[in-house]
Amino acid sequence: MPTHRTFHGLLLAGIVTAALAVPAFANDMPAQSSPASPGNSESQAGYDMPRPHQAGDVSYISGGIGKDSQDAVQSQAKNYNLRVVNSTANGNFTADNNFVITGRDGRQLAKVDDAGPLFYAKLPAGRYTIRASNGQQQEVRQIDIKASHPTRLHLIWQQQS
Repeated sequence: MPTHRTFHGLLLAGIVTAALAVPAFANDMPAQSSPASPGNSESQAGYDMPRPHQAGDVSYISGGIGKDSQDAVQSQAKNYNLRVVNSTANGNFTADNNFVITGRDGRQLAKVDDAGPLFYAKLPAGRYTIRASNGQQQEVRQIDIKASHPTRLHLIWQQQS
């Protein structure tokens, strides 16, 4: 008849065996990709590719914090005809940029909050107003989007303390 001590010995041996088997079993399982930045990108070639977002009628990508993110956003530039760079006067990129894009008729087409230093959007050819802000600073620019080539806009913000 098994004793109390024998039962505990068998139980402990089973636990140890199971604990040693789990890592070996895990190595045989197919790899699952880990999620990239929350809803923002997918991994490709060692860096995260930005995923397009939709704000109203406007498709856009944003990012640029760090070299890998800059490269990833810039690699998608050909898909966007408005390319905005946000930086300080000494060239440091700024984050937490906000944009409101309105059409010629004054109708708001897109509102984007917390955009990164690189903000690329796809717009139909036409004239637009860009209202941008960073902290308490604001800029308003009129831009013309042409079908033939991209429009570039560099917004220079005062360094925040």
